[in-house]
Amino acid sequence: MRLRARLLARRFTTVSWWDDDAAVSAYARAEPHRSAMRDWRPRMDLADISRHPGVEGTVPSA
Repeated sequence: MRLRARLLARRFTTVSWWDDDAAVSAYARAEPHRSAMRDWRPRMDLADISRHPGVEGTVPSA
C-alpha cells in the first residue's frame, strides 16, 4: 500500500494492489476494516473508490 498526502489541501490518496477481486472482498468484510469503515462512512462522502487493472509483477503508482 502507498499513501500520498497533501496536508494543506486535506487530500489523501492511497493505492493498494490485490491478487484478485475475492481478496479485496475478503479484506473489506474482515475486521478491523469492516468496523473502521462503518465508523468512518459518514465522513467519507467525497471518497472516490475506483479499480484499475494492473500488470502482473508491477507495482502501481499513485
